[in-house]
Amino acid sequence: MPETNKLAEIFLREHRGSPLMLEEKAAYGDYGRPAEPKTGAGIAVIPITGMLTEASGWYGSTYAEIRRQVSAAVDDPNTKGILLKVNSPGGSTDKAFETADFLASAGKKKPIWAVCDANCYSAAYLLASQAAKIYVAPTSGGAGSIGVYAAHADYSGMLEKEGIAVTLISAGRGKTDGNPYEPLSDAAKGKIQADVDRLYGEFVAVVSRGRKIDEKEVRKLGADLYPEQKALDAGLADAIGTYDQALAAMAARFNPNNFSAAASAAANSMKEVSRMEENQTAGATAAAEDPKPAPAAAKPAVDPAAEAYKAAAKVVRLCGVARVKPEAFVDMLATGASMEAVQEAIINAKAEAAGAEISTANPAVEPDDKKSKSGENSPLLVAMAARGGQKGAK
Repeated sequence: MPETNKLAEIFLREHRGSPLMLEEKAAYGDYGRPAEPKTGAGIAVIPITGMLTEASGWYGSTYAEIRRQVSAAVDDPNTKGILLKVNSPGGSTDKAFETADFLASAGKKKPIWAVCDANCYSAAYLLASQAAKIYVAPTSGGAGSIGVYAAHADYSGMLEKEGIAVTLISAGRGKTDGNPYEPLSDAAKGKIQADVDRLYGEFVAVVSRGRKIDEKEVRKLGADLYPEQKALDAGLADAIGTYDQALAAMAARFNPNNFSAAASAAANSMKEVSRMEENQTAGATAAAEDPKPAPAAAKPAVDPAAEAYKAAAKVVRLCGVARVKPEAFVDMLATGASMEAVQEAIINAKAEAAGAEISTANPAVEPDDKKSKSGENSPLLVAMAARGGQKGAK
């Protein structure tokens, strides 16, 4: 018997046929034990990995551990937000809905976001759907598989070939329904199907509640797997971004005192993507022109933290001029939006606040070398400057 089938057999035997919310195509990867939560920039990062169960965590996170870690983060005064870092194909229904309800309740006490770092399917998405904001990682990220299934193994034929007969002695009608030593009866199958349908209805309701999507629309999505852009289009996610970008955005929104550290991580992530794209472009051009390309000239070193600080400082100053709150626009910047896009968003926000249309053809933007009094004293800039050894935006 193949090794993956052995694992599946152990899993199903351990859960005694409990209905599963699991994306089977990805179920048997070697995820290992989940790491302990890490707190960076005042954000508690809680991993959700592997096949999810209530107690048997040797092949992934347990619902019990997730609840414990989230509860500890909620009680920690130094934690300003919670980020669920998800890489899981799903798992058992046992305690899945209770954990989803727990996350919904915890999210009313402290903000909870999620990032689909890779697989975020079935029961894993059930949990992620309760987050206030969901990121999906580019290329590798995915969400969905909103469905439930149960499996019945019939070993009667194999046992008969081995000359083994199993006699079940029981009391109580239906006690042996679904046992693996005889074919599944129609009555037993009907009971299991009814249970699966009930759990699917609950799954749809929980996703509808968390994502604010009508239940009919959730059902239309089926149990398909949605890669990043399709997940965004379907309403299963709010943004496409890496784990670093999600962490930076959350820190900027809920813990501006530590924004510079998180922004540095985001800048590093974006810099790496940019570097890879530049290398690919340069390599293709060189191959076409010269089979032996000359080594690329060294580029001047860039300090991601300093660049992130300068960009955020500019956004805060512009918000001071426009008299709009800067948090949402710093969030845009941390998730990779261009400065031009952020400026346009600020102008549109000002226009909406003033109840007038403002032309964006030649926006009046304060030069970088001038300080706005309203932006100069921003708590965000003051805290960032303190961490960078500066005393104001420059």
